[in-house]
Amino acid sequence: MSAEARATYPRAVHLLVALAWPAAAVAIGRRWRIAEPTSGAVETVVVATASTLILAGLVGVLLGALGRFSAPPLAVTGAILAALLWPRGQALVPRPAPQLRAPAIALVVIVLGGLALRAPLHSAALAGRDQGTYVLRAQHLLRSGGFQLRDPVLAAAGAAPESPGSIDLLGLYPTDGDPWRQGIYEGAYRPGLYLTDRESGSIAPQFLHMHPTLLAIWGIVFGPSQLAGILYLYAALSILAIAAVAARLWPQRRWAAPLAAALLATMPLVIWVQRTPLTEALVLPLGLSALLVALASRRDWITAVLLGSLGWIRGNAWLAAPLVLAVLWFRRAEERRSGPLLYGLALTASLILHAYSVFPYLYDELHRQLGDVIALRPPTLVVLPLAGLALWALVDRLIATPLRSRFQGLRRQLPRLLIIAGAAAIGIFLVGQPTPLQRPFSRLDPALAGLSLPLLVAAGLGALRLLLRPPVASTWTLALSSLPATTLLLYSQRNLPQAGLFYYGRYLTPELAPLAILLAVYALLGLVELVERRVAGRRIQALLRVLPPTLLLGAVSLPLVLHPIVRVQEHAGSERMVEAIAAALPRGAIVLAGGEGWHSSHAFNQVGGALVLGHDVGVLPYRSAEVAYATLHALLVDDTLARPSPPRVFLLLGEASHAYTRESDGALIAAIDDLLPPPFRARPVGLYELYTDRLTPEVEAVPTRVTRSALRLGLFEVVVDPTLRAPRSWRFADGESVGDGPLPLKKATWRGGHLCLDPKRDLTITLPDPPDAAALVLEGAPGEHGSAAQWQVRLGKKRRADLKPPPRVRERGTLGPIPLNPDADEPTRSIRVRGSSQARGSADCPHGQLRELRLLPRPSASASPRETIAQSWAPPRDLGHPPKRATWVRGRSLSRLRPGIRPAPKLDGLSLVLEADEATTFPRTELPPGPGVWIAHLTRLRDGPTSLELRVDGALLVDLALPQEHTRSWQSPPIPWSAGSSAASVTITLRGPPGAAISLRDLAFFSDEPLANSP
Repeated sequence: MSAEARATYPRAVHLLVALAWPAAAVAIGRRWRIAEPTSGAVETVVVATASTLILAGLVGVLLGALGRFSAPPLAVTGAILAALLWPRGQALVPRPAPQLRAPAIALVVIVLGGLALRAPLHSAALAGRDQGTYVLRAQHLLRSGGFQLRDPVLAAAGAAPESPGSIDLLGLYPTDGDPWRQGIYEGAYRPGLYLTDRESGSIAPQFLHMHPTLLAIWGIVFGPSQLAGILYLYAALSILAIAAVAARLWPQRRWAAPLAAALLATMPLVIWVQRTPLTEALVLPLGLSALLVALASRRDWITAVLLGSLGWIRGNAWLAAPLVLAVLWFRRAEERRSGPLLYGLALTASLILHAYSVFPYLYDELHRQLGDVIALRPPTLVVLPLAGLALWALVDRLIATPLRSRFQGLRRQLPRLLIIAGAAAIGIFLVGQPTPLQRPFSRLDPALAGLSLPLLVAAGLGALRLLLRPPVASTWTLALSSLPATTLLLYSQRNLPQAGLFYYGRYLTPELAPLAILLAVYALLGLVELVERRVAGRRIQALLRVLPPTLLLGAVSLPLVLHPIVRVQEHAGSERMVEAIAAALPRGAIVLAGGEGWHSSHAFNQVGGALVLGHDVGVLPYRSAEVAYATLHALLVDDTLARPSPPRVFLLLGEASHAYTRESDGALIAAIDDLLPPPFRARPVGLYELYTDRLTPEVEAVPTRVTRSALRLGLFEVVVDPTLRAPRSWRFADGESVGDGPLPLKKATWRGGHLCLDPKRDLTITLPDPPDAAALVLEGAPGEHGSAAQWQVRLGKKRRADLKPPPRVRERGTLGPIPLNPDADEPTRSIRVRGSSQARGSADCPHGQLRELRLLPRPSASASPRETIAQSWAPPRDLGHPPKRATWVRGRSLSRLRPGIRPAPKLDGLSLVLEADEATTFPRTELPPGPGVWIAHLTRLRDGPTSLELRVDGALLVDLALPQEHTRSWQSPPIPWSAGSSAASVTITLRGPPGAAISLRDLAFFSDEPLANSP
């Protein structure tokens, strides 16, 4: 069903979803009350809500897997389940009217206060981070009704292998090259998505399905813009669930439940997680609900379903399953085998479904945790759990009964063994803890700051008390208690590239935060018992009962008082930029997102990903000017997509370089690079500036600072401008060159009418006179698997063209534009071309075939830029530092992405490494004409460099003094210069003692020409 049809469902259908599933929850609650007459109202609400979330999530996942997710089937399914689950012929046991006692009133206040602390929710409108992937997947599910995606551009290119531009479009996403991936998936498509088959454009999403499905169901009821509102339900359920668990564990201590709830409600780490649409916000209440059922009921199958449902949310549930099943083997005689089997089947079903729908993610996640333990292929992920579960059942049936009685002593020691296992995992973590903390990080690194030292000390005392006096517990309670031990063991590994208290501390919340809270409460209970036995006097006893819990609660919640900034709304308003860009794009548009500038990855990953999933816009990567030219040519000239009319193509570019503040008027100047090679011209559509706030990452302390980020993008429509002088071109076919005049060839090899290249002999091409072209383009024959990237091209007698592909591009059918006339006094009059050393081409031309040569004039700037309107958005609170709105100008940066740098540079991440007294020359580059300034951006200075010498076309422009001590990025003062009508060559030389070096992010030219009007 089309997205338009889904959008036309009457509101009444959505209302039926809002009525059917609460009705199912009421039915489940009534059944629970009948089956467990001693269960109170809070327990009933927790069990009914958690069960309904699982049922709704499973139904939604199955509908999404079938491509049938929408409001009508959800409403019908919910109504059917409510009717089937409604108890018939069974009456509730009469109970006295509930009385509002102090603990009940306190719990209500805690829940309401906890929800207030979690408002407003963090924004997750941008892709590139896990929370954005979940929200955007939910939006895509709402719009399309299914989980899978298809890239129509790649599919069209894959269906037309003989099209000249197909290899360039397919080469945007090169195959990974690892043998094990062949026939499984091609590699990463963009953050949150995997390309499973390049030629068909098939794409699989990242992460498991239930969480985005529940977000989508909430969006059906309350609207797509409110789908993250389900986090409030998760939070309330978590607080009620831990209170119900504490009440079950210590029924004689009425204050235990409110204390546990208050600790969870006010813990800053938990608050941050439950404001962010991550899976941990859902796993926390469901895990606590499973523990509650294990404590309150002998109906093991309910616990099994609740625990097994975690395998539909996070992969950790599969890794924890072996220990859980091992503990369940020690069950008592009255505890049936059906519960463990149902738990195993729930996990196996989730593994099988996800093995084929999100396999690339499964491989990456399990490989990160398990390494190369086993070759994890989809068939393996199906056979392995089925075989393991069958083996467990067989062993359990054949030898468990005679052996179980012999292991009762061991069973009684299981609580001690689990505590010892958890302590051993912590020991492993502490032994491997580097000082100072450095990469790779562990998921336990933020534990001290995230859970707070007083809480961890109290939890340690509670664990010691438990070790000395292990309780008598049901097997399912013991099995659930094994989850933290497995979590500690997995999270003690040092395999994280980054760390930060909140974003990476989120892993602590589902299992370890509630464990720490419950153990701490248990320790306080022991202290109270000690006080009651040893201290005389009721007033002193009352004081000593109240003081420790109050101090512990205060210690946990103190950061909210001392540092209220921890509740800043992160990324507030980021959806406004995405919505504005999406509104400016027509239906069926194709966007090249990225660029060579400062925010290129943000343009492609964050905003581009949001356009793909949230608005069904086709987005291709702009990784370099050369790759962008080949892409534009394939779409707008070659008609590779074979559409009735050429698509409308847009560029979404990050700012050319980091903005700077102009001293004359204090204006913040941002540049955008709108130069395109003919016959393309950029038509400005909009310039966008987004300021967002986020907490500055801290690992071993609560963050107390805010980082303000500025994301600046420009949107341009690309048109083929007939008024531009058309490029001169020649085609080589049928044994001759046909084009704009004669083109002499020397040592040409023709086979089957094709112009073939030789790896050991030059094909020399004499360019027409006068040599006024700015750039050269060579096009290989299609179907050669991008072998043009392996050719050798020499310009004139000396210079060898730099054909090194940009990052993440290996397959190319088009080379160039390659700048000509690298030296003003020696224009290029001929080129020499050799083929690939590897035989990858056709039978006639195994080392490459030259199909076309094009000579391009100078690039052209956008038309009427002053008619463009610039928009800017900032957070609702300026935190005492109002952001400054940028003034847009034209500009261009010289960075590692510029081909032809001499000598070939060393790289430091995204930067060029310049060493003392070594000159680095950028090729002649077109720049916006007119006056402007040069600015250098350094990301690192090492061993005392003194100055940076800058020459333009050989003339010394400035010898720029460098700071002697600087630990962070450094921006040079503006260097005035005026660009002429021709391209310029820039040489930079670092001066300093031997061993001195700098990392140059880019050298940028900012024109003085304004690019946009004020709104």
